[in-house]
Amino acid sequence: MSIVKVARAAGVSYATVSRVINRHSNVAPATVRAVQAAIEKTGFVLSDRRPGPKPYSRRTDLIKRIGFLVRGPSATSTYSVSSVPPGFIALLQGVESACAQAKVELKVKFASDSDRTLEELASNPMDGVLLHGDFSGGGLEVWLRRLPCVWLMANPRRPKWGDQVLPDNEAIGETAASYLVNGGHQRLACLNLQGQMWGHQKKVASFVSASLASGAKVESLEETAQTLENGPELKAAIESLLSKCAALRPRPTGLFIVDDRQMGLLHSALARRNLLPAKSNGLISCNRESPYLEGLDPRPATIDIQFDTIGRMGVELLQWRMANAGVPTRIRSAVEPMLVAP
Repeated sequence: MSIVKVARAAGVSYATVSRVINRHSNVAPATVRAVQAAIEKTGFVLSDRRPGPKPYSRRTDLIKRIGFLVRGPSATSTYSVSSVPPGFIALLQGVESACAQAKVELKVKFASDSDRTLEELASNPMDGVLLHGDFSGGGLEVWLRRLPCVWLMANPRRPKWGDQVLPDNEAIGETAASYLVNGGHQRLACLNLQGQMWGHQKKVASFVSASLASGAKVESLEETAQTLENGPELKAAIESLLSKCAALRPRPTGLFIVDDRQMGLLHSALARRNLLPAKSNGLISCNRESPYLEGLDPRPATIDIQFDTIGRMGVELLQWRMANAGVPTRIRSAVEPMLVAP
């Protein structure tokens, strides 16, 4: 039983559950009671492998301690579980499952404050760290570079240190192009609201290359929105992107939108401008985050990037790195995606 299920039962964020389990003092009494009731209801067991400090008598040098540091939208502790990116929940469940199987002690830390995170790391030493988000710069980076580290997912920028487990973004682009071309489409376009993201750049480049290799014509259209949260910046980026799409002549009949969240944001706007492909097999996105695709008509194909597998492999790679810290070669493992037809 994971803390995600406890959080759902209590109606709070998983960060709050973690704070209650670890007996933080800054949690309201009513919230503590709600989490405790959810723990009892779900059968969650506070084992020796759980996150947080343990009495010395229950510690053993045989149990490795690893941290999972999260920064970015997934780390916003005020989010309810229902509003956290579905892919992150699957990633976290993969990490938890692998740690339980390996009898590794896991501490999840939502690191919005670098100074506080650095203080907590200094007072609660870890044998290794999983990273999700951007942790470059400052004293926190200096500290993390001393530890065995494995990055999970592509992150906003390519990491400059540590190992990494991530989706195979080149294979994602190839899969999207193959799906559209095999569906009879020869005029393609790729739409991307966050062109500055390293992982998206890899997908787009691969999609364009594979499309051209198949003989199709292809256009790549992008904006550089800093957030996908609703607001003036996002609305302006959507309008600008769709204006570029509407100006294409001839119009593309097949569209690749780089992730499911962006598909959910763009689908209705495409429909309003009469830009949706006429054939039901003319849309594809990526990540297999089904909540973002609910109710879309036509429902697009998507690409499963295996969040849970990435989480499990990250723990396995970190264990190897902790046992082989002297090996200078950095390791980057890419997980093969799978097409999910509508």
